[in-house]
Amino acid sequence: MDNYFSIDTLKTRLLDCYICIVKYKSNLSKEERLLDQYLGFIKTISTRFWSDQHIKLFPFPVRGGSIENISVINNQVLGKRAEAFFAAMISNSQGYRLRASQIQLIHNGITEGEIDFVVEQNATNKLFHVELAYKFYLLDKAISDHQAKWVGPNRRDSLKRKWMKLKEVQFSKLYSPTAAKVLNERGFENVTFQQSLCMPLQLFIPFGESKSSMGKLSPCFSGRWISFSEFTRRKWNDFAFFIPEKEDWFVNPAKCEIWMSIAEIIPVLAKKIVSFRSPMVWIKPKYTLPKRMFITYW
Repeated sequence: MDNYFSIDTLKTRLLDCYICIVKYKSNLSKEERLLDQYLGFIKTISTRFWSDQHIKLFPFPVRGGSIENISVINNQVLGKRAEAFFAAMISNSQGYRLRASQIQLIHNGITEGEIDFVVEQNATNKLFHVELAYKFYLLDKAISDHQAKWVGPNRRDSLKRKWMKLKEVQFSKLYSPTAAKVLNERGFENVTFQQSLCMPLQLFIPFGESKSSMGKLSPCFSGRWISFSEFTRRKWNDFAFFIPEKEDWFVNPAKCEIWMSIAEIIPVLAKKIVSFRSPMVWIKPKYTLPKRMFITYW
């Protein structure tokens, strides 16, 4: 049965800066929450959006598994949590094994960069240099460039900016003298690496927009976004809401059991919006499954 917080309970649990973790399910254990995050991660679509032929798409080798090989810490940032999930996914796979991860490239005490993962394909012994980037982007139709128009929820990032950094900085580090030295010390001497990108994407289009505007990125459709000002002008009486913690952005909203009304959600959203943050919201229509939605300050 759906549970609704009273406004007084919300003020205690949410409005005062989220002092404690807000659970999306009654009696949610750490292990169950971690499994929900991991399963959400491995079910996210990673698709090719670039033309550079020397960088291949690294596919997800498994679509299920356990959390036995996952090591995370509380409040670990989303990117680091994704790295832990990727490593666990490789460990749970039949076709690959993890040879190295988070290889620091240090020269004369100065860190020049990092190689995310070295993965070996069991059947061929082929080595992959894999860079991982799990991203959330919103379609801004006011921007014409087909990559730049996908922007981060807080507009501090874009698909184009991330891709250029990957291509020009992160992948190029493999060919540096420091990388050659460090890899040799780790037993990777005179070997050839296939450079690959694993970039699971959750993509959101404007409220009311057709998915046809996404082009070849349509498999990564994850929901819609709406500005806070427009959100407050619409009627939401037949909807319920929940604001997940950022580390739960991986989680399928169908896992949620605790919901809030429109009257309860507005003051919580307003507090985030005035801080120039665009939260993810899980929205539950009356007769259909819950969905993800971003509500933006812009």
